[in-house]
Amino acid sequence: MAAEPLDEAQEPEEHSGSAATPDEVSEAKPDPTASAQSAAGPAMAEDRTLSDSAAVEPAPEAAEDPDIAGPEDDTAVGSPAGRELWEEDWRELEPAELAGLLAGTDPGTLDDWSTLEYLKAVGKHEAWTQSRRTRGLHRMAVLRPATGADAGADAGAPDGISRHAAQELAPILGVPRRQAAADLADAHQLGTHLPATLAALDQGAIDLPRATAIARKGADLPPETLAEYENTVLPGAGTITLESVHARARTARDQLHPVPLETRHRAAMERRTVQYLPQDDGMAELFIRTSADKALLAYNLMQAHARKLNCAGFRRGSGFTHSGVPGCGSGGNGVRTLSGSGSRWMNGDADG
Repeated sequence: MAAEPLDEAQEPEEHSGSAATPDEVSEAKPDPTASAQSAAGPAMAEDRTLSDSAAVEPAPEAAEDPDIAGPEDDTAVGSPAGRELWEEDWRELEPAELAGLLAGTDPGTLDDWSTLEYLKAVGKHEAWTQSRRTRGLHRMAVLRPATGADAGADAGAPDGISRHAAQELAPILGVPRRQAAADLADAHQLGTHLPATLAALDQGAIDLPRATAIARKGADLPPETLAEYENTVLPGAGTITLESVHARARTARDQLHPVPLETRHRAAMERRTVQYLPQDDGMAELFIRTSADKALLAYNLMQAHARKLNCAGFRRGSGFTHSGVPGCGSGGNGVRTLSGSGSRWMNGDADG
């Protein structure tokens, strides 16, 4: 039968235009090993399938080379990016979030400016940690209320708190029982009556010594005066010295206390005490809590006695002298008075 002619609209198939070579014919012949592979069973076919899938599976991405990272990833503290981090970013972090930043920073790589910022961040985070400790102690004070004869200062515990609480906390805090009782009372005062001060400690705006000073100076103020007391003492307390915080709190306490100073002084005299603490190298420390006039008298007597000893040693040629002793070196007479610099130097406690 003759071949039908192609339709004009139908395009002929494209051909290479060349005859097959002998090699191509040979490649087109059936492979004699095909039957053997077919007889090998499904196991070989499965292996081949797994091999093919492994061949097409993309290789895992290589780890990013830190050397080719963009400038935004370069947070080395010595670089401009690192300096900018310590200049701005850390101040925007909550105190609890600073732990990761501090842990990831090697202080040995910081320049002088970044080191100062680093220490500020450490202080902010430390204040937050201290606030956690304070809140935990306040909770213990709530959980250990005093009952019956277990209450009051006569039992060796803060008012309203069981004396057993300090005994329980002392080994945990690693401090003597008396110190544990004081820490417990401070925390209870902050948690109960001075919420703004505790919140400032949470935020790292003040540290624990400043918060403690505010708490102790207001411990015997009537509850209705504590809000005014806190509003007077707290603003800017984190930007002044601890001694200035003590002085500010003492002034506010005297202005708000309903009991006259003379009455408070008589009560404070009942808490007189003397402490002798041995120190290294044959030295010791002597602490006296008494009325301001008697403390200054004791100080001036000891100064006078020291002048005699120092001058006698100097005259014997020992060379031992004191720079503040008149006649044996330069300086003033070492005598303090209740007015002026004397009371400030002594950092005298409230109630005289």
